[in-house]
Amino acid sequence: MLRQNDNDLAIATNNSMRAGLSLGATSGLLLRRFDSSPATLAGVKESSSFEPASLMKTAHHLTAMQRVFNGTQSLSDPITVLTGLNGSCPTGTGPVTRTLETVLRNMMEQSSNTDTWALQASYGAGLIENTCTAAGAAGIDLNHILGCLCGSPRNQARLIDFAAIHEYVADGNIGDFEEEFHSLMLNLSLIHISEPT
Repeated sequence: MLRQNDNDLAIATNNSMRAGLSLGATSGLLLRRFDSSPATLAGVKESSSFEPASLMKTAHHLTAMQRVFNGTQSLSDPITVLTGLNGSCPTGTGPVTRTLETVLRNMMEQSSNTDTWALQASYGAGLIENTCTAAGAAGIDLNHILGCLCGSPRNQARLIDFAAIHEYVADGNIGDFEEEFHSLMLNLSLIHISEPT
């Protein structure tokens, strides 16, 4: 006898998501609604650690916005970004100065590894991990520079960590900067926004 061990939404979403993947590919999903109970509507491997690539930049973004909320940093503060790249890996060359706001926008909208490295070098992996842990995202583990496949232990996170970060922001923990947190993640030039008539 077979027993269904997940809900219909999780099964249907997983089947749809995996339709284009090879049989050996690993995948997962987490569908949550923060204003409902239970919050988790569907999940597959949501507690499994994985190498999140650019999704990890959400941890850097939270840390910066938490610092802005706490008053230890301003969105207009200058940040030195070393713009040189070897493939996708920052090389530590080509310094330019940008505002924190521009660094965050480049990191989140364009997935800039050099802007991400500027923040990680400035804050340290420990501060980023501790900020995430305080937000309920204890599985964030930064072990190497994003974009560099350098033989170091992999960076790790879980889908539940990213849900925790977004829930932390939605719960008002960065105050009036919640809207800024989200707007810096959007490439508004690619989104058509219709005004109500």
